[in-house]
Amino acid sequence: MTHDSERERLLGLIDRAKELPVYPRVNWDDSVWDITEYQKRKGHKGRAWRLKFLQKAQKRVALDRRVSFASDFSNFCKCLVKIKQQQKNISFDPHQRMLDSLAVLYEILRASNTDCDPTYLNKKHFKLAEDVLLREYKQTTAYRMANSLQEVAKFIDEHRLTPLRIGYHSTIKKERVGDLRDQIGQAKGMEKMPSEEVFEALAEISNTPLDDEELIRIRIIDLLVVGGFRIGEVLSLPVNCWISKPQFSKDGNPLINQETGEQEVSYGIRYWPEKGGEPSIKWIPSHAVSLAKRAIDGLTEHCAKARARAYVLEQTPERVPLSSDCNSEDIVSAKKIGELVEANRGGDFVRQLGVSPVITSKRRKDPVACFRIGDVEKALLNRRKPLIILERPGGKSQKLSESLCVCFYYQFKTSAKTFKLLAEPINEQHISDLLGGRKTKKSAFSRRNMKAADGSPLRINTHAFRHWLTTLADHGGLNELQIARWMGRKDIRHNEAYKHGTVAQRVAYAKELIKGGGLAGPITEVYEGLDPIDREHFLEAHVSTVHFTPLGLCLHDYSIEPCEYHLKCLEGCLEYLRTKGNERERLNLQKLEDVLVLQIDRYKDSSGSFENPDDPFLRHSLRQLDGVKAALAVDDILSGECVDEGEQIRVFSGDEGGGSEA
Repeated sequence: MTHDSERERLLGLIDRAKELPVYPRVNWDDSVWDITEYQKRKGHKGRAWRLKFLQKAQKRVALDRRVSFASDFSNFCKCLVKIKQQQKNISFDPHQRMLDSLAVLYEILRASNTDCDPTYLNKKHFKLAEDVLLREYKQTTAYRMANSLQEVAKFIDEHRLTPLRIGYHSTIKKERVGDLRDQIGQAKGMEKMPSEEVFEALAEISNTPLDDEELIRIRIIDLLVVGGFRIGEVLSLPVNCWISKPQFSKDGNPLINQETGEQEVSYGIRYWPEKGGEPSIKWIPSHAVSLAKRAIDGLTEHCAKARARAYVLEQTPERVPLSSDCNSEDIVSAKKIGELVEANRGGDFVRQLGVSPVITSKRRKDPVACFRIGDVEKALLNRRKPLIILERPGGKSQKLSESLCVCFYYQFKTSAKTFKLLAEPINEQHISDLLGGRKTKKSAFSRRNMKAADGSPLRINTHAFRHWLTTLADHGGLNELQIARWMGRKDIRHNEAYKHGTVAQRVAYAKELIKGGGLAGPITEVYEGLDPIDREHFLEAHVSTVHFTPLGLCLHDYSIEPCEYHLKCLEGCLEYLRTKGNERERLNLQKLEDVLVLQIDRYKDSSGSFENPDDPFLRHSLRQLDGVKAALAVDDILSGECVDEGEQIRVFSGDEGGGSEA
């Protein structure tokens, strides 16, 4: 079968892609495209964004040692990237994920076509690539990469680049969100949480930092602990982020703290939520205000000099001024340059920058090389990091000098001297190194010889604190909407992946309440009537399948199957029971009802209609409110006619509709 017409279409597509105004300063023939300047700026990332048109490597190797795709396949990939970028303005990660998927496909194609001509691709190649993904990658990664392959197949079919339509559809299923309810699933979830040993160590480090460099970074960790921020959200905080808001009653009178006699004040941190959120304020719980304020004050003070230098750099974007006493046209010796930049050897410094001398002074016995100040200043531009921390739609941006977390060049590098002529954003790697992210770097733990009980090194990643705070909020009774909003999530369904130990911990809690007489009802009555020897056996047999919640009881047996509702009992769970006449349950339901009504009212306009009826947060609140009303209605059943006080009633019959309409 000839492929002439398919090749002709491919070559025509490549020619058109080369002419697209996408990545205009990138050289088409390069195997690695540096697209950093075309990405939304996030100064805290501290990295270059390079698209790699390279074959799959068996281990981590330097870019210059990796092998490029064959010419035909490489041009096809570049064509695909540029056309997709023109159509959708895609960020770096989806592009590189697609190229990684294509590298797997390339290996499959090369086995049957030595030229690696993409017009010879067929559905079998894609299915074999899918098998490789399942075998060599975690399910979540394999799922995403297979979806990228699906997009590639669709592109090929749309442009008729192969004789037969490929029609590939991924069969890899998306990994279940949240922990499995068995012991293994619960244990894996708990591994994402900071251990008690880590928290104890961090508390000591936070109160006794060894130097300013450690103090700056541990204050950033403090903010992760109190606010559950994403690391990028803390590193991009504006310097004037601290918010205080005096509290007033509904009638406009100041709310007075009965203990202090002073007006109540709420405190928060103004920040840019990542993943597309609008500017927001994260309100800090009252018990954490002092820790949060100490962190903000510490960063404001200890980053002030670097912030001031950033302002100087912003005023002279075309160069890096060495001194206010020098003119760019001044010609000075290497020794003088060393004094200006606080380097021991000025000659070594200018050589590292690649600056050539302009004259050689012969006034001394030995010639002395002299350099133009302006040449050195321009050479330093190559080391200067971006001066814009954030760029947002509508032209909004945040400069480095307006940011809270700023440092000097090499400030956190123990093997080099801090270079105070250059200021830069504190980046994620700086924080990761403090927490033990790299074995080659001394962490705050290893500097103090702190280790786990088993002797292993202590380390933690910055995202673990979001898992911990989400789990705490869930255990504390916050509803899904409250958790999502406080953690800066646009979709409440994303909460699930951050909750850990929920079932095991609540069952253990219920057992302790029964033992201590803190719960009343049939289970407790049976327990108290048993011989002490038999009580533990009874709890193991029955309380593993009877789960107490603040709103009632759950009869679901997790040993048989996972819970479809996963502790969202009010959304129609058939195994959710109310205890008729139970005042504790009723009070908790009424409190939740008040909160939901207030939340729902915020979505109404002046006429009382919903401004956006399809808002997921609104629809979730409406479903919850319907569930609360159904649960409260149990107490309205007349005693003696149907059921007596203290009996458990199934709240939902299964005939309920889809909830209130927005």
